[in-house]
Amino acid sequence: MKKNQFNKLLKRYKKGKATGEEKAFVEGWYNYHAGLERLALPEDGVLEEDLLNIWQNISTEQAPAARIVRWKRFYVAASVVACVLIGGLSIFTLSDLFKQDSVVNITGAYPFPMLNDPKNQGIGAYDAYVQLGSGPMINLDSIKPDHAFSYDKVSLSKEEDGTIVYKKNTNKWDPITANHAIHTVKVPKAKQSKIVLSDGTKVWLNSESSISFPEVFAWNERNVEVTGEVYFEVKRDVSKPFYVKTKDAVVKVLGTSFNVTAYGDENLSSTTLITGSVNVFAPTADGSMIAGTDRTLVPGEQWTINKTNKKVSLQTVDLKDIIAWKDGLISFTNLDLKSIMKKAARWYDVEVEYESYDQDRRFTGGISSRTTLQEFIRIMDLYQVKVEDQGGRKLVVRSK
Repeated sequence: MKKNQFNKLLKRYKKGKATGEEKAFVEGWYNYHAGLERLALPEDGVLEEDLLNIWQNISTEQAPAARIVRWKRFYVAASVVACVLIGGLSIFTLSDLFKQDSVVNITGAYPFPMLNDPKNQGIGAYDAYVQLGSGPMINLDSIKPDHAFSYDKVSLSKEEDGTIVYKKNTNKWDPITANHAIHTVKVPKAKQSKIVLSDGTKVWLNSESSISFPEVFAWNERNVEVTGEVYFEVKRDVSKPFYVKTKDAVVKVLGTSFNVTAYGDENLSSTTLITGSVNVFAPTADGSMIAGTDRTLVPGEQWTINKTNKKVSLQTVDLKDIIAWKDGLISFTNLDLKSIMKKAARWYDVEVEYESYDQDRRFTGGISSRTTLQEFIRIMDLYQVKVEDQGGRKLVVRSK
């Protein structure tokens, strides 16, 4: 979009003649690039002046190709802009405005959905469930809020926001016994779940993910195993270290927050530290450490292992992209189309095929879980990416 086009759009907005999508574009673009920590917009005159000032400041910057422009106070932008957008096609873009690089910003509507919200889009064919040791398999959606039930050494309940809470039945709890039953929570594509373990640790599971854990932890350590993508806020207990195990990594922590990504169909597995400190290493078949793979992370660092050659890398990442999913947003910075579609495939429970696409093009932005599949397809179409819904939960992608 050129400056004269922008001015025409702004005039339509001021006169109240802008369409719903155009209105959302203007308001979203303003909040996003101003980095405001508020939802209310200023009066029309102030808004117009601010927008023109923002435009002038941005257009005078020199940005190289494939560069993401940083905005001051950007860390609040994802949550702020998401709340002000009002439609599934509420989109704002930086690079398409200035045509200065190949980075594209995309955003859909973003009111945070709660679990079991009937308005939540992209519901999969199967439900999230918990396998209670060798006992019953419980559909998590079937548990009524504030209705607890006991099983063996624990009781389970659901809070109003859908969180499943484990609590110890103290009269049945023996901390010395190490052979407590293993419970497994599995979340299918197109869904997410949050649980609180018996020690108070909070766990968010992304789509197509699982966690296995003892109903009550042993006296000396806490061990869980995960697949897919899982975010942890570990309850601090210096006497009982917390271990997260995947097929390709072991994470040791006392009390902190971090994100683990370990999807079976991806060649890279990663651990990203949000707060605190963790130690990560790649295990051998017998669980011992592969030499040279252990790292102690500081907040903002991501440990990644290549599953094929077992090479480990350490990098600093944008944390908002890493943890946005737990708040209902597919967030990405300078990400290629195929990686975005892989995220969307899990979100909407679809299969994706590629006929042709631009491998060099990069996208930046976010898409809410409240954005329907058809709205997502229309968003991609605006950016010259043709996504064809062939029915039967199958998408075909091609560049225009």
